[in-house]
Amino acid sequence: MHNGKIKNYDPLKGFGFITREKGREVFFHWTDIISKHEGASAYPGLSVSFELDNTKKNRARKVSIVGAE
Repeated sequence: MHNGKIKNYDPLKGFGFITREKGREVFFHWTDIISKHEGASAYPGLSVSFELDNTKKNRARKVSIVGAE
């Protein structure tokens, strides 16, 4: 698992980017978000953990919300 913070997210387009603690920023789509809370939303500054997609370069999968700053 990798850790980072959401850099930006566009709810109308359904995607955004995560700034990683180490390495390049990665793309994520709303379908990649795993949420325990119905209606949870992604927003800048939100801490997340995620896996990297092995088939697509710089793509996050299984994005879990860790907490807010």
